[in-house]
Amino acid sequence: MTDTRKANLITLRTTILIVIVMFGFGYALTLLYDLICDKFGFNGKTQRVNLTEATKFKVDKTRTLTVILDSNVNSALPWKFYPKKSKITVHPGEITRVVYVAKNISSKTITGQATYNVTPPGAARFFKKSDCFCFTKQKLKPGETKEMIVLFTIDPRVSKKINTLYLSYTFFNISKYLKK
Repeated sequence: MTDTRKANLITLRTTILIVIVMFGFGYALTLLYDLICDKFGFNGKTQRVNLTEATKFKVDKTRTLTVILDSNVNSALPWKFYPKKSKITVHPGEITRVVYVAKNISSKTITGQATYNVTPPGAARFFKKSDCFCFTKQKLKPGETKEMIVLFTIDPRVSKKINTLYLSYTFFNISKYLKK
């Protein structure tokens, strides 16, 4: 083998190795990002707890928090979607139930999926959901209206500087992504 051919082979191997390492790093970074957001409540990610865990919090009757309930529908989804109440007052540690309503205003059966966000930054890790319509896909027939529940508690350790939290949902049409 000539020196030029050896150098080209080394360059090729190095390039392939760099591509593999970059792909692996990109894949691992996504998992690490999700893990950190879930753990620390960054990017509006809330904690999911079972009802037994949620009842273990001591209710702080000395504090009240306002929760603003927001709803949005992606333009590709012909639904109406709104909370029954747009603002509620809660005590940290108490289990709270809120109801959202969705109505399919199209002539087709449509499956939607909700994404959520909690603000202000850092508050999401104290927002603990034990039940939520956002955990599953929602299928509505033409003209069907459905009441959907969110069951949550706010950890009493939430910063005393936080008096208002915003819980926002956006529904997306996922029908075309489902297997027929």
